[in-house]
Amino acid sequence: MSLHSNRRVATLAAPLDDVQGLRSRVRRVAGPLVSAVAWIRNRKARRELTQWLETVSVPFGGFENKVVLDVGTDLPGTLAGFVAKRFAPREIIGINPAATDRTIAPNARLEKGDILHTRFPDAYFDLIFSSSAFEHITGLDRGLAEMHRILKPGGFLFSHFGPIWSTSYGHHMWVTHKGRLYTYWDIILPPFSHLLMPAAEIESLLIDRKYDRELSRIVGEYVTSSPEQNQLFFEDYEELVARSDFEAVFFKGYDHPEMAAIYNAHVDAALLDRLKAAYPGRKNFSYDGITMLLRKRITGAR
Repeated sequence: MSLHSNRRVATLAAPLDDVQGLRSRVRRVAGPLVSAVAWIRNRKARRELTQWLETVSVPFGGFENKVVLDVGTDLPGTLAGFVAKRFAPREIIGINPAATDRTIAPNARLEKGDILHTRFPDAYFDLIFSSSAFEHITGLDRGLAEMHRILKPGGFLFSHFGPIWSTSYGHHMWVTHKGRLYTYWDIILPPFSHLLMPAAEIESLLIDRKYDRELSRIVGEYVTSSPEQNQLFFEDYEELVARSDFEAVFFKGYDHPEMAAIYNAHVDAALLDRLKAAYPGRKNFSYDGITMLLRKRITGAR
């Protein structure tokens, strides 16, 4: 199960440098998060989420009796509340720049906060967990440094996120028009359109497909200059992790099975050659997202 699927769990808003601009952007994307609450209440979905969390938590030893930070938490606190109830952490705090400070369970609370500079003391958390947020964080190098500071020696940072900018639908299209939400699930653009097509060409393509002209313009602008995305390629994330003070336990790309069938099925060698020519030094265009587990070294340990 991939938690970046907009059909199941809405993409989570996350820190950006421009805090004032972020507030308005979060309001635009936060609406669908409400649906996550109903989603979690579904018995089948709860079972799938439980299985996913049980699986991914094995390498970092689970959540039980740990002080946990959920970076880029959803605004209703659905995921943090679920972990608090199902996996018994000592404490779990979800932070988001658009969150309201509040308690959501005896051992869980939400805080308005920016991961680039938090108010937590050094070595406070046993575990930092994040789903579908890192692709939105501008200044991720500073975010990693801050997470390293507030994590205990020997503690883990787990993050699972996407779609990243260098994948076929890395524009992460998520726009509203006349009260309706349009995402990369609804309007299927040519793969890598955000990397190879100007906004005017995308607009013209959608108009030819009989989409509303204003919607076509909005989509073209969003896709090519998405304010929600940090526009980091797979190799950029690799470099940021390598330059950080963390030890990488694992760092791997993954494909979303449903999205691969929609977008990547149309990717051929000629298209990949165009991408490599347009972006010298880039080669990993096939990964939809990244799963990584980092550890804060214990001082003096080798």
